[in-house]
Amino acid sequence: MELLRKGADLLKRMQRGEPFAAGEIERDRHHINNWPFEETLPPVILFGWVALHRDVAAVFSRFDPGQGRLHPIRLIDHDRRKVISEEYSILTPGNAADTLDLDRSTSIKRMKAQEKIFYFHETVPKPGTFVLRSGFGMGPDFWVDSRVVNSFFLSDRLVAALAAEKLDRHFGLRRCVPG
Repeated sequence: MELLRKGADLLKRMQRGEPFAAGEIERDRHHINNWPFEETLPPVILFGWVALHRDVAAVFSRFDPGQGRLHPIRLIDHDRRKVISEEYSILTPGNAADTLDLDRSTSIKRMKAQEKIFYFHETVPKPGTFVLRSGFGMGPDFWVDSRVVNSFFLSDRLVAALAAEKLDRHFGLRRCVPG
């Protein structure tokens, strides 16, 4: 039970864009499902946390992380014994900014629960837009908007570098329009 609580706490901290110190992410990360991997693993694994293969992590490492960090991991199978790969790093964004104009972004779903409004980005591509807050500017090249559940933003220059390596398609990227 402690392991689940600790994992949930880490995910909440990532969602808020809190910085993580080196060594704060446990080196052994267990793959939670009994899902047999094919001969090769995907370059990006999304399971609440973002795991980047070393080729993708190398692109990220060329850009300004702000307070973000790459944490090398050993990806362990669900049986908690078999090492699947040691070629991944967990990305902790470590940076948060109120990025989107929530009222004008039509690709944001609003849900009310216990008198609080939660914002989710639409996971299925559909017509709609993500509108940046007027005058928005961000220093680091990756960050979260902590008001939007599971949001993750990349700078245009980082997206261009990923595209040049043909790695951008693994992220399901959506363009934001200026406010």
